Amino acid sequence: MRSPQEMNTRLDNMTWRIWNLARKKEVGKGFSKDDKAQKITLQHWLEAIDPCHRYDHNLHLYYDILCASSSCKPFFYWLDVGKGRDLHHQKCPRSKLNSQLIMYLGPNERAAYEVIVEEGRLLYKQSGDLVNTNEESKWVFVLSTSKSLYVRLQSECSVQLAF
Repeated sequence: MRSPQEMNTRLDNMTWRIWNLARKKEVGKGFSKDDKAQKITLQHWLEAIDPCHRYDHNLHLYYDILCASSSCKPFFYWLDVGKGRDLHHQKCPRSKLNSQLIMYLGPNERAAYEVIVEEGRLLYKQSGDLVNTNEESKWVFVLSTSKSLYVRLQSECSVQLAF
């Protein structure tokens, strides 16, 4: 009998396969309409399809271990249920992998970070405040598929926001 965690992982894998098949048609349309569209790297896909939304760089370290192994299991099954579940990467212990998460913002949440360009300056669309970046801080700039630009200060906490 399968454990609940194994069944959840299998269900997550099936859900993502179905979602990916449905999205291929839309992604293909996007590429055909915009000759400047770019594919995202595997590292970012890992984050996007991870049910736990772990940080992509950390996931990629573990993905490299899977690729070097003889395992034929799907990555997230291997990582969470299979032989990879007890592994700790030297650069990213399991505790760090599971604590550095990405929280994706919905349309209402990300509206506060949408910016517009006026007279060559970036202004927050909702408040009209000037986006005031400096070299000491790290900022996240995201251009959506609908070409809306979002800007926010990168957080120092373990949960990062994504648009």
